[in-house]
Amino acid sequence: MTKNDPNKELSLIEENISNGNLKLAVKQIELFIPQEQHQMRVIEHLKAKILLMKGQYKDCVNLISDIENEFGFHIGLAADKSCALYMMEDYLRWKESVKVLNSQLEEAKSEISYKTYIKTAICLAKFKEELGEIYEALQIYKELIGSLNKLVDDYPMVLAQIVRLKSKWQESSDLVEQYGDLNAINEQRYNENFNIELNYSLFIAEMEIIDTYLAIKRYEKIKNKLDKEDQILFLSELVEHSLRKDIEIPTNIFKEYSSLEKFSYDECLYKIYTNEDLNIPSMTLYSILTIHYLLILKNDKHKASLLKRFHLLIQGLSSKTKKMWLSKIETNSEVNIMLNNTEISFDGAKLNLAKKKIALNIIRALTGRSKISLEELTKEIWDAEYNESYYHRIRVAVTRTNKTISSALFISDLFRIDTTNLYLSKGISIIE
Repeated sequence: MTKNDPNKELSLIEENISNGNLKLAVKQIELFIPQEQHQMRVIEHLKAKILLMKGQYKDCVNLISDIENEFGFHIGLAADKSCALYMMEDYLRWKESVKVLNSQLEEAKSEISYKTYIKTAICLAKFKEELGEIYEALQIYKELIGSLNKLVDDYPMVLAQIVRLKSKWQESSDLVEQYGDLNAINEQRYNENFNIELNYSLFIAEMEIIDTYLAIKRYEKIKNKLDKEDQILFLSELVEHSLRKDIEIPTNIFKEYSSLEKFSYDECLYKIYTNEDLNIPSMTLYSILTIHYLLILKNDKHKASLLKRFHLLIQGLSSKTKKMWLSKIETNSEVNIMLNNTEISFDGAKLNLAKKKIALNIIRALTGRSKISLEELTKEIWDAEYNESYYHRIRVAVTRTNKTISSALFISDLFRIDTTNLYLSKGISIIE
């Protein structure tokens, strides 16, 4: 170790922690003598990182809180605190911690190295995925990938994330080229942690856009290098994929999955696959929504209630993210809204539209059909000839009607409009 350069010493300790050489890192920390307040904060932060790597999450959170009290806020501390809270399944505090991380990252960008910024942005994007904010996570990855040179070492980690997420959500733009780049990466250049990320992303991409058999072959090739937690990570993706695509998992693979210790989400997948009764536990919104749509696709006996709750759960998400989640169920689910005079109802929830005549007229116009031209709609509602001014009136009316119905029946984006027609969302019917 270089005695005359404390910053190099700290970098070496952090590298050993990242590579899993925790015993060596602990010894190096014991020998390190801070010369400045900044180094004192960094060395304490490195101790917290070791606790995080060891799975001592509560101790990690407590130590980070102490560091923040003594040295003030730092974006790296916020990221590691969020990680520890997530692993503790303390989802309420985790969500608040992620809010802080999200609000402070851009401000901290000028104060941290670009390498640290990239690492923290990836961390934030992964948290956004778990919060169900898929579109927002994808935008972070796209921004990062667009700012990096392919020859820079940070590029492969960002590439792995964007290939994984694009594959899972059928975002096809540049995916073939990016998959090819990821597949061409030489594993020998990187540490074992990255190699797992690399193979995990390729596994998902091959499963989603090429062939499940190829993905299984990749898993079998590398599984001896995976610990039990990583094995369950890979195999839960396979189970989720098989439920979504309605395909069977090879018996030997599912037997292996059955024998592994599972987290709450993995246990839910297992029970859906084996047709066992399921009570959905406290999990991240991503996990809860995934379990809901898998049960909906499987035509669970509580499908109507699940649909209602699914629509309720996505209310707080952005319109673009909601559209992505709705795409998971719209090809298989049927929602029948009943119209009785001035009242509409779905799954026990009712809404009287007697005082909202335009909304009621829009509902009536699409009763028994999936779309109506804007010309015909204008004639039915206002008894007038359609012109451009009516497009804006219809658009405002549709936005208000969607909001009214969403708050009462918990059905998101019932209607959608383009320049020529008004449509009912896929899988939804209005019946009188």
